[in-house]
Amino acid sequence: MRGRYAPSPTGPLHLGNIRTALVCWLLARLQGGEVFLRFDDLDTPRNKPGSVAQIQADLNWLGLDFHPEVYFQSHHLSDYQTALDQLFEKNLVYPCRCSRKEILLLASAPDNRFPPGRYPGTCRPTDKRFLVGESEQLAWRFKLDNRPQQFNDCIEGAQSENPWESGGDFVVQRKDGFFAYQLATVVDDNNLEITDVVRGVDLIDSTARQLALYQSLQISPPTFWHLPLMLNSQGEKLAKRDGANGLQFYRERGANAEDIVGLLAASLNLVEDRSILSARELLDTITFENLKTALQGFSANNSEHCE
Repeated sequence: MRGRYAPSPTGPLHLGNIRTALVCWLLARLQGGEVFLRFDDLDTPRNKPGSVAQIQADLNWLGLDFHPEVYFQSHHLSDYQTALDQLFEKNLVYPCRCSRKEILLLASAPDNRFPPGRYPGTCRPTDKRFLVGESEQLAWRFKLDNRPQQFNDCIEGAQSENPWESGGDFVVQRKDGFFAYQLATVVDDNNLEITDVVRGVDLIDSTARQLALYQSLQISPPTFWHLPLMLNSQGEKLAKRDGANGLQFYRERGANAEDIVGLLAASLNLVEDRSILSARELLDTITFENLKTALQGFSANNSEHCE
């Protein structure tokens, strides 16, 4: 297995982020594999100074070790451009001048065939010429086929989604020139030869779009593990933007790394509540089958999983 943990350097990691890192690390180590640390730092206006060093320090404090090569998306812009050029040559991308506001306004008069917020294909190529102003900034959208994407998630089981119906043609390069997450993560995982993608279940709806890109770029997709989310006391997912507590909050209140690892492992039913153990001790305590069975226990669809 070759895994990767891919935080954005937009602030300190909260417990949900850290639990994903722990599971990714465990899955790789239990299979004799390796795991990479990748920083999704493309959206530079959102990056916060010092976040990279803080994230690395937090992961080290927890006892999670990664491949010595740290991967930064911002160092691979030419790779994303190459992929975009390949899609352009295949006539699979097109320029789009629609703003988010314009797309949201269309939701006030939705097409009953599709969900609100779906891109309606306003700029999709037709027989009419697409006239571009001299200084006009344009996004580039990926042209989807009207067909479902199917995959077997190792936790959530068999999945099928038609991204053309659910979201419509999606952006692969924004108007401001930044490459979009969907394209970048496909290129990154191919660059690192990732075999297993471990991430939160809130990103499972990205998978169908990414599979369409994998196929168009003639890249073999990885296996996917979409983890249950950690929730706050209101039943909402933890989020940096909502001020979810980072490790420093718990350290200032006397918690050590063994407390945090025990808390996270117990939240996944890997150990008893209030267990105190290090990441290495947890690794020695469980097996790959233990971990997989525990994770699949959170799934609403236990009928069919990856082997």
